[in-house]
Amino acid sequence: MGRRLRALGSALILAAIWVASGAAAEREFIEMTQMSETQRTVVSESGVVLIATVADARLDIAERDYRRARRELRKARRLCDQIAKASPSLRLKNSLLDATRSIEPDAAQPTERLAPIYRELDIYETVQDASEIRVHVDAASGKLADGAVEVAIAHLQEASAKVVFFEVDLPIDHTTQQLRLAHDDFERGDARLADSRLRKIQGSLQNFAKVASLDVDDAEFVDVAAEPPAD
Repeated sequence: MGRRLRALGSALILAAIWVASGAAAEREFIEMTQMSETQRTVVSESGVVLIATVADARLDIAERDYRRARRELRKARRLCDQIAKASPSLRLKNSLLDATRSIEPDAAQPTERLAPIYRELDIYETVQDASEIRVHVDAASGKLADGAVEVAIAHLQEASAKVVFFEVDLPIDHTTQQLRLAHDDFERGDARLADSRLRKIQGSLQNFAKVASLDVDDAEFVDVAAEPPAD
């Protein structure tokens, strides 16, 4: 338990150092500098804790503490959700959805309700071309001013369909998928396969770990028997 707390504490300290120093490394994902300070903090702190949580889950499996391992998996999935919410893609997508849902077909529609979309669109454009999206948002604004609500909604839906999802420094889609599969493995009683998926996650997070100067696989894990997880 002491080792677990030390690992987590070190991870948080490293996250703080990384954000403060602006450390950089070659990586194939969107640069953190193109995000707001709040978004960078969410991604960095949650990302490093995610690394420690996955390592803890593997340690729990090695020790056959399956109840704790399941708890760590749930925590890891929540961390993935937090990181995903900092994504400019998801934020833009949500702003489009919120506007679409808030438009009432028979009511006057002030174009100001699209202001949140334009704010998120400006951020999105710093990392991804959004010319086609902006065309539809502009068209929706014009149609709202003309009272053509249904046409405006159609343009917003077209804009939403053109949003490209990209990773923000961490392969969140892959990590979330592997965590879901690991959970399913536990449900089938296959702890060995669940552990192999967590090892894949550790491998995919190595790039982020280098930025944070953290070794995500610093422990030797024994082979895990395929025993049913304990509830």
